[in-house]
Amino acid sequence: MENYPEGEIREMIDIFISKGMSPPDAESVITTMAKYQDFFVDMMMTEELGLQVPDDDHVQESFREGVV
Repeated sequence: MENYPEGEIREMIDIFISKGMSPPDAESVITTMAKYQDFFVDMMMTEELGLQVPDDDHVQESFREGVV
């Protein structure tokens, strides 16, 4: 997002359009979300890369699961 924000925003708009959102609505939604960089990066990880954003306590939870 830091190096090429316009490209990342365009990719997310295209993803939302491919999911059935109209182009003007997709542009409006993504442009608004992009104002909140942390939120937008989390959304990119989920939508574009298929990754889940870990919870804040993921290390503790992973340790607990490993012990059990």
